[in-house]
This record gives sequence, C-alpha cells and structure tokens, in this order.
Amino acid sequence: LNRAFLETDPLEGKDPYSASKVGAESVVNAWRELSINQSGPQIFSLRAGNVIGGGDYAKNRLLPDVVRSKLSGIPVEIRNPYSTRPWQHVLDPLHGYLRALETSIHKTIGSAYNFGPNSKSLTVEDVMRVANDSWDNSLLVRNSEDSQSGRYEATTLAIDASLAGEEFGWHPRWSQEEAVRSTINWWKQVSEGTLSAFEACMFDIQYLLKQ
Repeated sequence: LNRAFLETDPLEGKDPYSASKVGAESVVNAWRELSINQSGPQIFSLRAGNVIGGGDYAKNRLLPDVVRSKLSGIPVEIRNPYSTRPWQHVLDPLHGYLRALETSIHKTIGSAYNFGPNSKSLTVEDVMRVANDSWDNSLLVRNSEDSQSGRYEATTLAIDASLAGEEFGWHPRWSQEEAVRSTINWWKQVSEGTLSAFEACMFDIQYLLKQ
C-alpha cells in the first residue's frame, strides 16, 4: 500500500511474524462473534505500531540491540536502514488502550482500532541518527553484510490512528523523535546510575499524564 493501514484493510502476513498477528486477530474475531451471539461483553482488537521505550531488552529489536551494543562495546548491525516503521513510545498506545476500555464501559465501540504516530513513519536510519545524537554520538554501528537479512520484511509500514482520535479523543504524547530520545535517555540514566529503573519509568508516566 502507498498509504497508512486502516482498521478496515484486509489482514495479510507474508512472513511468520506478521502471519502470527493475523492469526491472533482471527482468534479475537472468533471470540467476538461468540460473545455477540451469547450477549456477552464487548470484545475488540487494539493495535499498536512499533513500540519502543526504556526497559525493553528483547533480542532482534532495533533500540534494545543499540543499547546492548553501547553497553558491550560491540558494534550493532543494522539491516534495511531505509525501511520505515511507525515508531511510538510504549506508553502512548497503552494510554490509548485505557481510553478505549473506559469508553467501552459507557457505549458500544467498534471491532478494531489503530494506535500509532501522527506523522510520517521514520526510517531505521532516522532512528539511528536520533539515538546516536541522544547518546553523545558514541554508538558503534555497521550495516549488516547478510544480503538475505530482512528479505521477507515489509519495507514500508505506517498505520492510520485517526479513528482512535475521533472516538476516544486520543493522540500520541511523544513524537517519533521524542520517543527515541526518551528511550535512549532512559537507558543512559539507568546505566549510569542517575536514576533507578523504577524512577525512570515513573518519570515517563508523569510526563505522559502532564501532556
């Protein structure tokens, strides 16, 4: 698609990761139909973009890989630097999920909602530039030499979150660049002992609540 994905677009998966998401959506749809037939509670699907934030140390994720590289001194390998993703701070969609749940208590809502940034998706290269600027321009980076790396991944990805804004009054508190800076600052302060992990998390939560 040459546009951001809407909630009404058909769900497709050309790689195991995206196919697993499609499978999860199918299960949710089945439970939704069952609940409707039995006059049960509302069931709906809430979808986020590429979430980032302090404390994430999962493997094969861009910023956690960057953090591991910085702390170990081993250069991080970057694949597909020109691929785009809808990056967002993890607290943004979580806040949206709570708004959706709150709204569903008072009225019937739709079956699916996107939560993502309100700006054009950044490239991996853009994210690395912001991350490097945020950590004293000291990151060690090299492009992957694996020609097959990421060959099954989508090159461009964006989601349209306007429906969540219309129905829940939701909007992202962090821009994509701010989300990257916040993530790097979280790790920088925690790794240097300036803040504990708990204090750094509370700082981010308080920032969101003040916006």
